Amino acid sequence: MEINMTSIKSLRGIGDAKAKFFQQRNINTIEELLYFFPRAYEDRSKSVDISDLVADAEVCVRARVFSPVRETRIRKNMVLYQMKVVDDTGVMSILWYNNKFVKNQFRTGDEYIFYGKITYNHRMWEMVNPIYERPENRKYTGKIMPVYPISTNITQKSVQSSTEQALGYIGNISEY
Repeated sequence: MEINMTSIKSLRGIGDAKAKFFQQRNINTIEELLYFFPRAYEDRSKSVDISDLVADAEVCVRARVFSPVRETRIRKNMVLYQMKVVDDTGVMSILWYNNKFVKNQFRTGDEYIFYGKITYNHRMWEMVNPIYERPENRKYTGKIMPVYPISTNITQKSVQSSTEQALGYIGNISEY
């Protein structure tokens, strides 16, 4: 089957809901998906030491979990999950809002790579709702990542994963 006729629904993880997102953008085939270009790129190729952080920068930090995730109810329907991470140069706080999934994700001493925007609050560096992964399983850090124009109905990871799968359908392309 030719690539231009293969439906995006043949890609793993694309069901009716995700297909609807793509169809709203006139993307019905794998070929059309490959022409859905990113609006920007994020450089996640280098890690920064905690002591070298700068406010409002978006960076990767490689750090070890120092404290377990602590849950704090701020008000009705608002829960803060917070933990401390360390590297050889300092301490940083990682925060999530209303994401109880992270409560049992981390063990003290385990190492992760966190990517997100840095702020400085209460005399401490903070990263809110970061992308995180183990150093040995790097899929979303350690490289330059595309950022697609999306809505609230789909995630960047879904579009990135679908595009990566679509690239497997094209084989070798001759360069001009």
